Amino acid sequence: MYKIAVCDDEVNDCAKITCIVKKRADVLDIQSVSCFTYTTADGLLKELSIGFDVIFLDIDMRPLDGCRTAIEIRKLDPSVIIVFC
Repeated sequence: MYKIAVCDDEVNDCAKITCIVKKRADVLDIQSVSCFTYTTADGLLKELSIGFDVIFLDIDMRPLDGCRTAIEIRKLDPSVIIVFC
């Protein structure tokens, strides 16, 4: 199972990215994809123990921006793929 996290402070952007990921998984015939959405970096960081395969991360967030969040993610999970949006 692939575990995908989407972290963006704009709810609509989270929904768009999640929709794209799910559609692409269907096209590629990937059966097991779970998407988790977060509107704050703190929420994402608290749940890193889930063990995400890919994290879509907004760069411009408040109070903790995407670059600082990525630094914290790397401390806890150096192998996860981070895609900046």
